Amino acid sequence: LWIFAVGYSVLKYRFMSITPSSVSEDIIKSIDESIILLDNSFNIITINKKTEELINKELDELKPKELSSIIHEHNSLKKEIENLYQGEYSDFSCRVNYKKRDDQKILIDTKFSIVKDKFNDIIGILIIGHEVKEMKQLKTLYQITDREADVMQLIISGLTNKEIADHLNIAERTIKTHITNIYNKLGVDNKIQLLHLLKDFNLIPEQNSDKTVLFFNK
Repeated sequence: LWIFAVGYSVLKYRFMSITPSSVSEDIIKSIDESIILLDNSFNIITINKKTEELINKELDELKPKELSSIIHEHNSLKKEIENLYQGEYSDFSCRVNYKKRDDQKILIDTKFSIVKDKFNDIIGILIIGHEVKEMKQLKTLYQITDREADVMQLIISGLTNKEIADHLNIAERTIKTHITNIYNKLGVDNKIQLLHLLKDFNLIPEQNSDKTVLFFNK
């Protein structure tokens, strides 16, 4: 029994030493989407070529940096990732902004899941995402600014004007000005019409996951 216990421990910790980057190889080969793999400290272990193309950065520049080097909403994400570790849900989806080299933002539809080894021990977090190209189309078609896009996304999440102002750390009257400009550009008169238009552009998330999270960077 003692020899069996020692053998089991050696085998177990040998498998636990497998890094998320080795686990990710097969995943990256089979999925043609943005892939990011984090370790248990939320540091970047690997990204795939699609992610490199989206953010115009290579893995060597990011490894082993924190999630904040890629995702704007990293502070809010940490809380949700901790909920994953605690087993509150098996995965969650959200729309976040990836950071490009030139500080531009790209809206990405993402799904966060736990990665476990054969002994059911958590060894990392898998992030799979794809660009929400409709936002880029909307911004180009109607000449929507980045700030106006942020305001629209917060409207989608159901925040009031005051809550949006607090979230973006700007005056409420400025938010009202942004909303007026958005209405004029899109040809709508109220938030109901705005939400209907945004739904047509696939800008209201409808993800298949245990939980859908809506949050945006301040």
